[in-house]
Amino acid sequence: MGISSNKLVLGFPYHGYAWKLANPRDNYIGAPANGPAINTEDGSMRYKDVKDYMKRNGVVSSKYNDSYVVNSVTVGSTWIAFDDVEAIKTKVSYAKKNRLLGYYAWQVSSDDNSILSRAGTFIK
Repeated sequence: MGISSNKLVLGFPYHGYAWKLANPRDNYIGAPANGPAINTEDGSMRYKDVKDYMKRNGVVSSKYNDSYVVNSVTVGSTWIAFDDVEAIKTKVSYAKKNRLLGYYAWQVSSDDNSILSRAGTFIK
């Protein structure tokens, strides 16, 4: 028995993962990495920490990949993949278009001034 799409709920991670690139010039999805780039076991970072990291390093915006529906940013040999506003809007639109049961955020406290929580508000 198959699963009906209107019984699925889509989850949005309000965090990302930071990796230390093997070669800083190779900064694409799937590029070789030497493990986590920050001091957590798996390289995870809250969304607000990703945005703070970007500000501290003079990065104005992330790069959005519409094939993978994910944002990324590279600073030196550190590469971070995460959902920013573009990814959230695309995922909310997908959930509504496909009549999913809904969507949820994990973890709202990781948001940065409700930027992600408001991102999909006006998507029809």
